[in-house]
Amino acid sequence: MRYEDEKKFQRNNYYRDPPVALMETLDEIFSLFSEERRRYVLYYLDQVGGKVSIDELVEQIHDWETSSSHDSAPPDEFEKITISLGHNHLPQIEDATHIEFQRENEQIWISSLSVETDVLLSVSKAIEQPSNSTDINLGTDP
Repeated sequence: MRYEDEKKFQRNNYYRDPPVALMETLDEIFSLFSEERRRYVLYYLDQVGGKVSIDELVEQIHDWETSSSHDSAPPDEFEKITISLGHNHLPQIEDATHIEFQRENEQIWISSLSVETDVLLSVSKAIEQPSNSTDINLGTDP
């Protein structure tokens, strides 16, 4: 078999039967992006680029979901988002290898992103554009 044919054969087999580690990574990535509220968490963490308090995260998610400022929102709306994040979304996000969550001081941040996750995050953010999209840097020039 010629070298070019062998490389083509290896490449085709790779895509037909990708390594298990790659599939686990894809499963993890798609799980992170499967819920709108979880995507909003990722968008905001990516936008801030550092540690974020849960309270700050809840306020931003509320603003995006309701297209309104958190100043006019009743406290029970924040409580619902906080409970949803604490019981559903943050545990799943915490399981991701590139997200750090310190429960004791209620801070969360992205420690690093794989190339695949970064690409999907950028594309997803550009397509979805949360309600209050002017607050999100979509990577475009002002």
